[in-house]
Amino acid sequence: MRYFCADLHLGSRYWTEQREFENPDLMDQYLLEQLSFLKESDKLYILGDVAHGKRSLKKLLDIPCKKVLIKGNHDNLELKDYLKVFYDIRAYHEMDGLFFCHIPIVDNQNRYPKIIHGHLHREIIQDRRYMNICWDMCHKIYSLEELILWS
Repeated sequence: MRYFCADLHLGSRYWTEQREFENPDLMDQYLLEQLSFLKESDKLYILGDVAHGKRSLKKLLDIPCKKVLIKGNHDNLELKDYLKVFYDIRAYHEMDGLFFCHIPIVDNQNRYPKIIHGHLHREIIQDRRYMNICWDMCHKIYSLEELILWS
């Protein structure tokens, strides 16, 4: 199965405080527990802002599935560091009529009927084409089937 989430911000002191965890390790542990159901045959797409630092990024190695990173504005480690964890890294991804990105694109030409994004931690775009799956908005990992049903 294919799954999607955004804005984990593993290791971030700022997001540790915002999410009211005692320290970054406890936040990371909680988030990784949310991913622990994933199996080797699954694929996880993370729509950006995955981790703040190599130490936190490496924690994703404990999750056995294949991982794809759609880079976000806080994903600024070197490519070689991400390639140790992710088998593919992209700027965006299109699949089953859905457009996946980190920062929501402005689509004035209506090229994409459904845009799945993260980045916005406290707001929703008032346009039915957009779905914000930032962790702080939904606190869940979505399956592709759930996202198709939404569309």
